[in-house]
Amino acid sequence: MDELTENKMKASAVNQELTIVKGLYKWLLSELPIPVEAAELREVLLKQKRFNKIVAVERLEVGETSERAWDEGQFKALLHASEKETDVHRIMFLGCYFNFRRDELRLLLTGDVNFKNRTISIRREITKTSAGVRTLHFHPAVAEYLRSDGGYVIGGKEPHSRSFFYSMWRPYDRIAGFHLRTKQMRSTFDTWMADALDPVMGARNANYVIKRLMGHKVKGTDMTQHYRGETKKLEEDLRKAMTEFHYFKRWGIISG
Repeated sequence: MDELTENKMKASAVNQELTIVKGLYKWLLSELPIPVEAAELREVLLKQKRFNKIVAVERLEVGETSERAWDEGQFKALLHASEKETDVHRIMFLGCYFNFRRDELRLLLTGDVNFKNRTISIRREITKTSAGVRTLHFHPAVAEYLRSDGGYVIGGKEPHSRSFFYSMWRPYDRIAGFHLRTKQMRSTFDTWMADALDPVMGARNANYVIKRLMGHKVKGTDMTQHYRGETKKLEEDLRKAMTEFHYFKRWGIISG
């Protein structure tokens, strides 16, 4: 206040400055764990300075925390805790079942779902790279999570904002025991699908199938090295991975 008044700013300008400061502290209060030590706050602000702009705290965290996979107990506890929050519950379920990226979840249209063939088409408009354009099969038990009264599978008539996918996790952090992220659902899929597919496909084939399911860019020689041009076998393995061998079956999330 002393600095603002010494500069002989207009009252309206002072109020604008104070609003900005208040907004910053309100943002810090919502994003940082409580209580916050002075050293922790200083570290975050220094990182923000390096970025030269305010960015979400989750973008400042790296390594194991941001890409941590959930275990069976954590996932089931999160599903149970989110039952009354329909969209959050569906995001958790579909994110871990299909390994969707944020915008693939956020912008998935009901028209992208073929309930007769039990497939989902990921369009180029909603995915990160051309490698992300893919068709994913799903188990019959998953169909109920894909039905919607609106144009979007998540959100209905209107898609949720990107900021929703940051803020939705806060009430559930204490259940997992660490700060949750949307990206962790892909890490969970990657970790546990490998465990499920390795015994039935072999480690090399399983790794290639998982890359394809996740929409990762793979080398052109991978097909020859792992499947020797057997396209039909690859397509069948992609289907079986999502319907017969999915880790959700091992965890008892789906059956049959």
